[in-house]
Amino acid sequence: MLVLPAVVLLQGCAAVWGAMALAGTVGGATVVANPDLELIPKSETDRATLAYPVATVYPTLRQTVERNGRTIVEPIDASYTLRVSYPFSLLANNWGGVITISCIAQGDATTVVFLGSGRDTNQRLQKIGDDIIRDLRAALDRQPSAH
Repeated sequence: MLVLPAVVLLQGCAAVWGAMALAGTVGGATVVANPDLELIPKSETDRATLAYPVATVYPTLRQTVERNGRTIVEPIDASYTLRVSYPFSLLANNWGGVITISCIAQGDATTVVFLGSGRDTNQRLQKIGDDIIRDLRAALDRQPSAH
């Protein structure tokens, strides 16, 4: 007698879990297809100020950001901003998602700000930001003196 109610309860849970999994899968595909559909609030995950003008930093960022599975999803050149997807990674414990990277002119310098989508912890996204900044600094240092 007790088995039947337990089975009925478990069937209800399975249906709920299945619906949640389907929504997560569909939501993940939607985020990849249209990153503006992210419903989670964004928060700053990383920031660095570089001693180069924004006109030098932004194009260099565009050239260096697409590494380690990252892809530019949307360049917004008018505001020196990139929306960049990063992949799911079991090793790095990342869910994958989209980050927004903005270059802000600060006189002769540029501040690069990273906004996470909330899919991963700020600590994990900061590692991605640190990696991007390290590549960006190296590429800027290799350029002829522009500052």
